[in-house]
Amino acid sequence: MHDILTWVNHIALPMPDLEAAAPRYRDSFAVKVSEPQALPEHGVTVASLRLRTRRSNFLSLG
Repeated sequence: MHDILTWVNHIALPMPDLEAAAPRYRDSFAVKVSEPQALPEHGVTVASLRLRTRRSNFLSLG
């Protein structure tokens, strides 16, 4: 079976509260978390996570 981290490139995880989720993921999984960035044209706020060479995003609607 293939290691999922070798073929997954990008994941977006919806979060109701980015401010609470970011430190929890940073501390629990030792990932780098960016500052939240509002993207009003898409109606979301985004914070990026990096683990090794993979990237994920937290999304908060509104």
